[in-house]
Amino acid sequence: MSKQRIISCQVTFHPYSESYSEVITEVLARFEPGSLAVETGTMSSVWIGPEKPVWQKMREFYNLAQDQNLPFKLDFTLSNSCVSEGD
Repeated sequence: MSKQRIISCQVTFHPYSESYSEVITEVLARFEPGSLAVETGTMSSVWIGPEKPVWQKMREFYNLAQDQNLPFKLDFTLSNSCVSEGD
């Protein structure tokens, strides 16, 4: 059996709304990272975990953003080399 690949995903969410801060807070509160390690910063978050769950959580996060019924920009940057120490 092959070893699971660990990847990281930097997520940046930009809702186009005057109340963007509240929208971001709402989406982050509803997001359940499951088995992923999450590092949340002021401008973006980084998820670290096995490849398949990261891809699944990207779709889930997109759906949570879409549920806000506002225009938005959502950036995902993936890396197979930028993972936390010990992984």
